[in-house]
Amino acid sequence: MTTHELLSLIAFVMAQLADVLTTLRALRHGKREGNPIVAWAMRRFGRYGWIVVKLVITCLAAWLALRAGLPIIVWAVAGLTALVALHNYRLVR
Repeated sequence: MTTHELLSLIAFVMAQLADVLTTLRALRHGKREGNPIVAWAMRRFGRYGWIVVKLVITCLAAWLALRAGLPIIVWAVAGLTALVALHNYRLVR
């Protein structure tokens, strides 16, 4: 694994963590999940089960991108996820 790939994974993991934590915070403040896929996972797998589903799917996507030699995709997903986390944070600050 190259340094570039490792850094993309670190950014990806941190963004995913920020998204999960800010989503949980927003939900505690009465907000609703805006992503229909995650909203379905919340209904189907419960209060915390959706986190496992989200992380499995997103980590699989990151792994596939790195296997294909496309760390730029991991960077892009990390960036978009960080923006979602920022949006969540601003909803309840």
